[in-house]
Amino acid sequence: MRKTLFAFAILASALSITLTAHADTIDDFVLTGNGETVTFSLPATGVYTLHQHFDSFSASGPGTIDGAPATVGATFYVPYFEIVQSAPDLTIDSNPQSNIPDLYGSIPYSWFVVPAEFPNPEDEGTFNVTFVPGTYQLQTGNTFFDHPFTPPLPFTLSITPETPIAPTPEPASLILLATGALGAITTLKRRKSMAP
Repeated sequence: MRKTLFAFAILASALSITLTAHADTIDDFVLTGNGETVTFSLPATGVYTLHQHFDSFSASGPGTIDGAPATVGATFYVPYFEIVQSAPDLTIDSNPQSNIPDLYGSIPYSWFVVPAEFPNPEDEGTFNVTFVPGTYQLQTGNTFFDHPFTPPLPFTLSITPETPIAPTPEPASLILLATGALGAITTLKRRKSMAP
């Protein structure tokens, strides 16, 4: 009887096994302002090359401009060596081209730099960044890096983690364990019926 209960316990555990969803590592970016909306997705934690030119790193991928498919590139400026104090915080470069100018404001992310052993003149090292989800207010600037806007135009940047996939049963493991449990039950029943 104890062996039969053990077999049923194995079967019950087999039916409760699920495939755990992998942690989602993608953040969705939505930038709106001046009648334009740009969307793109980036790894929530990424590894980039930190370029000496304004201490920036760039990432690109598929996105949309006002709902139309586009390749969107985002250049984020980092106060690392602070070569240029008045550099913008975000520049959007896309194909087809958007009308969004350089933007200034705070875009929170945690980061650390692994300096290159023999860096190229334009590179400062490997930049590891983790974006902080939230909604951030940006605006156009009025410096020699940008066209003057009076008053500055407001923009909103939303960073949202993509919704993780719900856990789903893993059919192969369930079938394998259930078959083994049923085989064990059948074997125990046969032994019991053959016992004198």
